[in-house]
Parts: sequence; C-alpha cells; structure tokens
Amino acid sequence: MEDKEEALAQVKHKVAGSCHSYTFMLSLRVSKRVWSVGDG
Repeated sequence: MEDKEEALAQVKHKVAGSCHSYTFMLSLRVSKRVWSVGDG
C-alpha cells in the first residue's frame, strides 16, 4: 500500500513540476512582452 502511495506522490510531483515550469516560461515570455511594450 505504501509503495502505491509513494508512486502516486512521485507522479504528482512530476506533473506539478512540468506544469510549474510551463507556466513559469509562459509568464516569463508575457512579462518580456510587457517590458518591451513599456520601453517602446
């Protein structure tokens, strides 16, 4: 039972990590666009 819980936790961690990195890159791209607009 514990093994299953551990595996589930690892999968959740992986999914959360990929989602976080994706949203991070997205927000970075958006902020870059905002900064360039502000400079222009």
